[in-house]
Amino acid sequence: MKLFSLNTRKLLDTLPIRTVPLADDAWKGSLLERGEEVVLRLRDEMDTVSFTTAPCADYDTAALDALGGFNRFTFEKAMANPLPPLRLIALNDATVVGNACCVVDDSGTLILESLWPALRGNPFLHLAGMPDVQALGAGPEGGAVPVDEPAVLLCHHSCNNYYHWHQDALGIVVFLRKTGLLDRVRLVVPTLRPWQRRSLELLGVEAGRVVELGNRPHRFSRLLLTSMTFEPSWLPNRWTRATYATILKAVRPGADGGSRAGIAAGGGTNRLYLSRRDSGARLLIEEDALIKRLADCGFTILEASGLTYDQQVLAFADADIVVASHGAGLTNLGFCRKSTLVLELFPHGFLNAPHYFLMSRAFDLDYHMLVSRRVGRGSVHTSWSLDVDDTVARVRRLHLGAFGSDPDRTAATDTGKAGWTGPLHIDFSSGAIDAAPARFTGFSAAEGWGSWADGTLASITFDAPLPREVRLSCLCSYFGPGVARGVRFRLGEEVRSPAISGGEGTIELAFDNPTRERVLWIEAPAACPPTFLDPNATDQRHLSIGFKWISVHTDAMAAPPVASTASE
Repeated sequence: MKLFSLNTRKLLDTLPIRTVPLADDAWKGSLLERGEEVVLRLRDEMDTVSFTTAPCADYDTAALDALGGFNRFTFEKAMANPLPPLRLIALNDATVVGNACCVVDDSGTLILESLWPALRGNPFLHLAGMPDVQALGAGPEGGAVPVDEPAVLLCHHSCNNYYHWHQDALGIVVFLRKTGLLDRVRLVVPTLRPWQRRSLELLGVEAGRVVELGNRPHRFSRLLLTSMTFEPSWLPNRWTRATYATILKAVRPGADGGSRAGIAAGGGTNRLYLSRRDSGARLLIEEDALIKRLADCGFTILEASGLTYDQQVLAFADADIVVASHGAGLTNLGFCRKSTLVLELFPHGFLNAPHYFLMSRAFDLDYHMLVSRRVGRGSVHTSWSLDVDDTVARVRRLHLGAFGSDPDRTAATDTGKAGWTGPLHIDFSSGAIDAAPARFTGFSAAEGWGSWADGTLASITFDAPLPREVRLSCLCSYFGPGVARGVRFRLGEEVRSPAISGGEGTIELAFDNPTRERVLWIEAPAACPPTFLDPNATDQRHLSIGFKWISVHTDAMAAPPVASTASE
């Protein structure tokens, strides 16, 4: 018999479907014994309810379009996510073909439900190129390992990926334990890595109950497939959520997954940046510079390859804020406490991966995203680029809003200069801004007339704390589409949203500043490039508001004299 026939079969279209009560033990015995090949749908399974997922508040549709996004519907609008009842497929005399984890029946027909969904369109083309499949020779009759005990195929072949292992496989173990089946079946898996073995151990799986396929076919008298494997969902279901809680309690007995607030109130925050330098894919070009800046903000820099599985669990369980590029390491968000602050960094245009947005919703985390405004020169899967100043400004702003403090040591500590002594004028024209008594992030290079805020967030950190009552006068230029949703100025807890009509104008702002804040934040959620209006434009900056000058004074002090610039 050949390894595969030229036929494929989708079991859900051919097998009878029977609905059974989850609490009824009768179905378990018939499921495990050789007999009828059937699909059992578990009635009263708790995940028949819908989860409402709110949109991500960081960007609107126009901004996502300007960032080159696609398939990003999950970020921009609320969704109701109905999770279907769990289904179990029972098969007789089924062969699992090595680490490919594909299943063939006794006629050699390939079962499509055993493949990762993305591979079902042309399964033979994919499988023929896998070395372990090529090494199998004539097929399952030659040297297949017989297994007479009932077994559960725990995962598809892509579950050597950290995310898919936790999302698609481990929840099955929790389900089997809950229903009392775990000690009555074997667990069928590809060759495991050390962290996978450790996760099974923490879930209470005895090593002797695990069948690692290796490079050999295994023939099972009774094989079960679960819908968590062949119909995986991006939103963690009941069993997946229970997986994280079970593992965390095994690593740290007594852990309850409570809110971060109790810990944050006791002092500083636990800040994590997860690097992908050890991954070899989707590498961030500016990561060294970003790491240096985040270290100044008190972040601990982690590389998953340098940690044991237990250390990864504990690091995320203790985190108050997590910053990371999109990647499998963010799977550990499931171990975080509720309300943990999350900032996920995306390459420009790479918006078809809402895995950790949805995970954050399922685990009640405070999720935010930052999409790079820099178009990469190659594939986002090799390397990509972002603006370090813009990223650090976003981190500081999120931390300030969540914890009431600026984590940047270079901005939040005294510089040794004198305190506020009088009115201040900042000229943004070329050559003048460098001499200003402040630091600027999120601004483009100064031009003759002034400087644009470049991106959705910019900040001005003054050398000395500002007075308790602050008055600002600003002469500004406006990029119409970029100010469509308004521009917000924030000083401490005070927020001002001036009326802006377009073109150019003066803004007058007043702030109460009892805590003597020194960081002025400028938020422009609709900032977009000139290509938004003209596809032939070459300017890739994301513009909203530009500044010719800003004067800072109080009611008791007259506004400083305004020096003219060449463009006025």
